[in-house]
Amino acid sequence: PFEANVPAGFDILDEKTVEAQLLRARDSVISSAGRSDPVLRSALAMVIEATGENGFNKVMTPLLKARTALRALLQEKTGKSTLEIRIKQALGLRHEDTSLSVTHEIYEGRLSDDRLRAMMAVLSRSDAKTDEKTIAAFSTTMQLPSSDEWENIYFNVFLTTENTARAAKGLTTVAIDEIDPSVRATLLTEQQRLVDLLRKRKATDCAERSCAALRVAGAILAHYEQEKIKAGSLDFDDLIERTNALFTRAGARWVLYKLDQGIDHLLVDEAQDTSPAQWDILHALTEEFHAGETARMVRRTVFAVCDPNQSIYSF
Repeated sequence: PFEANVPAGFDILDEKTVEAQLLRARDSVISSAGRSDPVLRSALAMVIEATGENGFNKVMTPLLKARTALRALLQEKTGKSTLEIRIKQALGLRHEDTSLSVTHEIYEGRLSDDRLRAMMAVLSRSDAKTDEKTIAAFSTTMQLPSSDEWENIYFNVFLTTENTARAAKGLTTVAIDEIDPSVRATLLTEQQRLVDLLRKRKATDCAERSCAALRVAGAILAHYEQEKIKAGSLDFDDLIERTNALFTRAGARWVLYKLDQGIDHLLVDEAQDTSPAQWDILHALTEEFHAGETARMVRRTVFAVCDPNQSIYSF
C-alpha cells in the first residue's frame, strides 16, 4: 500500500456499493447545486432541460462509469475552458460561437424589410396559395422581434417542420419565375443561409450541453472521490490506476523485480473484456520475463482465454 500510495487497510468497494455511493453523490450535487457555484447550477439546469428528469441518469451513468477517463480529462493542466475549446473545434466551431450568438446571426442576417416588400409586391401578382402564404408570413415576421414565434413563421417559408430545406419548386410558382426570376433565387439563397446556421446552432447546442454534462459529472465524481477518501476506500478502477502508476514510477521499479521472482505463468481469463489499462499492467509484468538480470532460466508463459465475439472493446 505504501508504494502504491493507498491507505493502509483500505476497503475495496464492490460494484453495488459503487453504484449506491454514486447515486448519493448525484443526489447531493443536485440538492446543493448553486448554493456556492452558480456555474454548476446553470450547467445542471441545462442538462435537466435537455434530457428531462428521466433522461438525466442515461447521460450521467456512462460518464461516471468511465471515471478514470473522466478524471483525467477534467484534471488536465489545460483546464475546463480549453476542454470547451476542444469540443467546439471538434464540431467545427469557433471559440466565440454560442447558441445565442448563432440565434442573433440568424435574425440579424434575415432578408431586409425593403427586400421583403419588393418580393411581396411581385408575389401579389400571383393567386397561387403558395405565394399567398409567403406574403402572409413575411408580412407577419416584419412586425416581430427575434423570438421563437418569428423563427416558426419565417422558417416555415423555407424549411419543413424537420428544419430541412423545402424543394426549390415549393418556394414559389412558375408564374412568379416568369415575372421576376430573382425572387426564387433570393429565396434559395436565404434558405441555404438558414440551413447552414441551423446546423451551426445544433453544433453549439451540442457543445454547450456536452460541457454542461461534463461539469455536472465532474462535480458528482468529486463528491464521490471525497467520500472514498473519508472512508479509506478504493474501487476497482482505483486499483487499476494505482497499480499502473506504481509500475511506471521510476523509483518503484524494484516492485516489478520482486514480483518477477514469483511469476512463472500468467493466465488471462475473459481476455476480450480486458481494458487497455489492464493490458498495460499485464505488459509491465511480462516484459520482465526476459529482461536483463531479472531473467530466469525457466519456461515462462502467458496464456489468454477469450471470445472475440463477446468483446466490449474495439481491439
